[in-house]
Amino acid sequence: MRQKGQLTVRVYANLETKLLDQLAGLGLPSGLGDEYFRLGGLKVFIDGSLGAQTAAVSKPYADKPDSHGLLLFTEADYQFLLETANALGLQVSTHAIGDRGIDLVLRIQEKTSKADEVQKLRHNIIHAELLTPPLIERVKQLGMLLLQQPNFVHRWGLPGGMYDMRLGPERAQQMNNFRRILDAGIKVAFGSDCMPMDPIYGIYSATTHPNPAIQITIEEALRLYTIDAAYASFEENIKGSLAVGKLADFIVLSDNPLQLNPEELKNIKVLETYVGGQRVYSSL
Repeated sequence: MRQKGQLTVRVYANLETKLLDQLAGLGLPSGLGDEYFRLGGLKVFIDGSLGAQTAAVSKPYADKPDSHGLLLFTEADYQFLLETANALGLQVSTHAIGDRGIDLVLRIQEKTSKADEVQKLRHNIIHAELLTPPLIERVKQLGMLLLQQPNFVHRWGLPGGMYDMRLGPERAQQMNNFRRILDAGIKVAFGSDCMPMDPIYGIYSATTHPNPAIQITIEEALRLYTIDAAYASFEENIKGSLAVGKLADFIVLSDNPLQLNPEELKNIKVLETYVGGQRVYSSL
């Protein structure tokens, strides 16, 4: 599609860990490609999900007391993968939701990678939902990047919702604590996952969290979906903001989000989408 000029989105593609041997054989580093299709790094799954009770947690599930979830990598296997990726110059993006899974990622990163190496390759944790204060401090010390999804908040984070059922109300308050994470000075990139695939819904969710102590501002949420998201793919110098010399990727909205009450954000409509200055979508 790229060769035929058919792409209307920009793709930063993370590859499965089973392709590590091929990547090593070819010597392909993160960043190979162009502004439409670029090689990312490795996507690693350390644990499962809270919904399936397979996210690796340190204390048992409230609604399944005999389970601490699953770890999908041994420490030795994850360390080998990380050492290989570091040698190849490959970014590692690790899915870890539970605090036990996040602890394993940080422990092996602390053992294997220097902080400047973590930051140079922009190794990151995807989701990083159940972050306790000690884990937040370790993320900060390493300079790890977090890729988080505020869309989950109103689906599962409301009182009596799935987070409460799986973890209990007290522990659930540590889920997706965006305010505490940003205040710690940690770099965060927001994404949508697929629940739903809608950044505007994510901005609404992050700014209207049911716990006011977790809410962030509209301006912060916009930044995390734009320039800081571009940072996650090493592309903050070419996209993520409107500036001379950058790619002309932008949208036209029905309302100015900075002039709205957070509750009104969910009513914003996308009128037009431009990629490289070319209109690729219009609802007009």
